[in-house]
Amino acid sequence: VPTSVVDELRRAEREGYPVEVDRGRGAWVEWMSGFVVSVGEQWMVIQGLTDGVYIDGFDAWRIADVFHVEADREGGYIERAVAELGGRPSVDFELPEEAGTQDVLRAVANYANVIGVYCEPIDSSEIGHLVRLGARKFELQVVDSRGVWADRPIRWWYKDVTRVTFGRRYLEALERYGDERPIP
Repeated sequence: VPTSVVDELRRAEREGYPVEVDRGRGAWVEWMSGFVVSVGEQWMVIQGLTDGVYIDGFDAWRIADVFHVEADREGGYIERAVAELGGRPSVDFELPEEAGTQDVLRAVANYANVIGVYCEPIDSSEIGHLVRLGARKFELQVVDSRGVWADRPIRWWYKDVTRVTFGRRYLEALERYGDERPIP
């Protein structure tokens, strides 16, 4: 990861201005606008903006996948719009500086009951409840788009995880209005 990327992430976190962050490799490239809320050695967390001005949860991204960070100040438009549309809620989430994937999943699961886990290189993603953290793999009990829970969890390798989402409206709706989660 270029030092300039990490420096820009840390400056955006410190000064609280919105950024556009580009990440990806090969066939998968993605960008997101938001406010950087935590930067560690391996992972960063961004408070996302939907439709450019609506706060909508958080994304944790592997820093190794981030290739460009740009201040998104545009004359203060985003900050004014966010402020008038309810403002930024206080952020009560922070990653430990040395957090690895297992630490990220633990911290996110302590914050939210329903999370999104992405493994872009193998083109896979699931939404669910973190059931267990093992030494090299973790278990996620999956919920589908209609709020129906799987009976048994699936297992994934930590090394495959590239992104974790939490606190988003869609995830909160699945938790709140979906079926009751069976205990595996």
